[in-house]
This record gives sequence, C-alpha cells and structure tokens, in this order.
Amino acid sequence: MAPSRKSGVVPDKATTGSMQCSYKGCCKPMQSSQFYLIEEGRTSGGKDWSSLVGSILCAACYCRYKDRGTLDRAVNKPLPPAAKKCTYVGCDKPDESTCFFKIEAGRKSGGRDWSKLEGNVLCAACYERYRTRGTLERFKNKPLARERRKCTYLNCDRPTHGEKFMEIEEGRSSGGRDWSSVVGQVSYLLLS
Repeated sequence: MAPSRKSGVVPDKATTGSMQCSYKGCCKPMQSSQFYLIEEGRTSGGKDWSSLVGSILCAACYCRYKDRGTLDRAVNKPLPPAAKKCTYVGCDKPDESTCFFKIEAGRKSGGRDWSKLEGNVLCAACYERYRTRGTLERFKNKPLARERRKCTYLNCDRPTHGEKFMEIEEGRSSGGRDWSSVVGQVSYLLLS
C-alpha cells in the first residue's frame, strides 16, 4: 500500500513493514503512533519543508519541525537515569517524579526568566511551580511533619484519622471563607 500523498501520513507498520524515522537524531526512530512522508509543497505550521522532501518522520519529529522549524531536540532531551534527580534543595521528593527537566539556555516556558536555573534539573512538580508562579519555593500546603499530623480542633472526634493534614496559613481564602480565626491550626481531609 502506497503512502497517502494528500495527507502525508504513511500507513501503519502492520501494512508497510518496518517503518523508521529518517531523522538521524531521533530518540525512538521505530516507535511512533504515526509516520509522515514529507511531500513537495508541504507548508504545515508555516515552515519551509523543502529540505525534508522525501523524508519519513515519526510523529514527535514531525510535530517538533512543524512547531519550531527544527528537528534538533536541543531542549528537553531525555536525561540518563543517573541525572534524574531534582537539584532544587527544597524539593520534598527529589528522586520521585514522572518527568525531569534539564533547564537549558534560552528556556522561556510560562514567560519566565529561567536564566538563574540554567544547568539545573527539576522534577515535574518544581518545574511546574516555577513555570506557573515564578518561584521554586513551596509556600502553601507543605507536608506536615509526622508529629504535627493531628487535628487541633478541640471537638474533633478522630484527630489523627485524616489522610491529608494541613496547617491553615495566613491569607487562605478557600471556598470564599474567612479563615483568619483558625490560622496556625491543623485540619485534615478524608480522601476516600
């Protein structure tokens, strides 16, 4: 079965045999949900595809070129297992994350200035915190030490029964409530 010239999508591996991404720097050249034949006249993403005519690209490489105009994966290269540790000293779980990000020169995610973090590795939680708030410091909802995990409400029937304990911090406005009278107290949530 020949590739579809109209869409540029190559039929799946089952019908074409062993499919492979043409880009030599591809991390997983034979693993993709889709492969794309780059045909003459392609203008996807407003990019110039002329240097890639006749190439077959995996979905990751195709999207990278369409979005950024380059196949080079200079940003977010997969890290070796030994480097997968968050370097932020205040990280609660530096070895536990679904993803780790090496901060490289020129990063602009979230419109933030990442220059002071260049060369650092961040876990997904720390990365997302900096991307959205511009700080690595975790001001709110820090996990409480085990000895502090007890509801401080005097009439609580089961003060140590909760699954997630939190100290009520200054300025809390959850639920549109005034929490000022209970600042510093500990409460818990039942998650089940």
